[in-house]
Amino acid sequence: MNQLNFAAIGTGGIFKTVQFMIQRNKRAKLACIVDINEESAKKWSEKLGTPYCCSTDEFYEDYCKDIDAVYIATPHFTHTSMMDDAIDNNINIFIEKPLTTKLDDAIRIVNKAEKEGVKIGVDFQNRYNPQAVNMARAVQDGHLGKIMYGTVNVPWKRTKNYYESSPWRGKLETAGGGTLMTHAIHFIDILIWALGTPVSVSGKIATRRHDIEVEDVGMGLIEFESGAIAQVLSSAANDPGAGTHISIFGEKGNILFRGSIFSQVKWQRVKRKKYPLDAKGLLSYGKIVDAFISYVMRNKPFNATGKESLKITAVIDAIYESSRTGKEVSIDTSIFQ
Repeated sequence: MNQLNFAAIGTGGIFKTVQFMIQRNKRAKLACIVDINEESAKKWSEKLGTPYCCSTDEFYEDYCKDIDAVYIATPHFTHTSMMDDAIDNNINIFIEKPLTTKLDDAIRIVNKAEKEGVKIGVDFQNRYNPQAVNMARAVQDGHLGKIMYGTVNVPWKRTKNYYESSPWRGKLETAGGGTLMTHAIHFIDILIWALGTPVSVSGKIATRRHDIEVEDVGMGLIEFESGAIAQVLSSAANDPGAGTHISIFGEKGNILFRGSIFSQVKWQRVKRKKYPLDAKGLLSYGKIVDAFISYVMRNKPFNATGKESLKITAVIDAIYESSRTGKEVSIDTSIFQ
């Protein structure tokens, strides 16, 4: 295989960025557009010179013959059924976060994909952000010594229009959660990647500013197998919003990560480490697409597999459960094996 043929399912939001990264990668081709909104599907089809259809049933019946992977960029509540269909048709999956809105669904999908030989990659693009990679790998290698604690702070602003323009975002049944699942998930994922296996979680969520069913403020306290603890905060209620921070504090020094796509890392009392990243492309979005192509075509290790994403899915699920029950929630670590 010299080229990976993608079909894109869903043309809203982040699709504009990811399709550009697929198109500019010499090893990839965007071969089909699928969207229930025919106007949008037709527009992108004409712009990119690709065929389009308006349902996944039509796609799998008439268009999927030469497709190697689907890129799924649809609302959260559709993810499980979208992945079931792809696995049933033996097509690899590159999907926007979250993997699913429910942990049980995520576990089932990951196990089903492994059984059928289908690869799942989740678009946690910060796992291919060189600054985040350097931080996570350094912590994993013991560069900071024993980790005492870590923090994630995502104090963002989301307007009324953000929820009204896509009403599914504010509903529990369709979004599965609020600011933790939609915004902070990217950064909590990096913290978990660095610190290892989570074993217990306490959390609290609230809706303070917006007229929505899901949280616009969420907090959690995570304990890891190593004994490290981490505090996470996400908000969509700030006005003005503020910058994203990830901080990790060890016995030998600290690493402070600031920003997102364009990020900076400060190394305190420890020498800066740099790790090779076997992926090419523009920004972290291009690099993760390139890495996913290598994962499918050459079976190269991939930082953001479906199985790896079970950790962040379990943590956010536990924060929500803890907030409902008022109790600490233990995580079944056997699901990560």
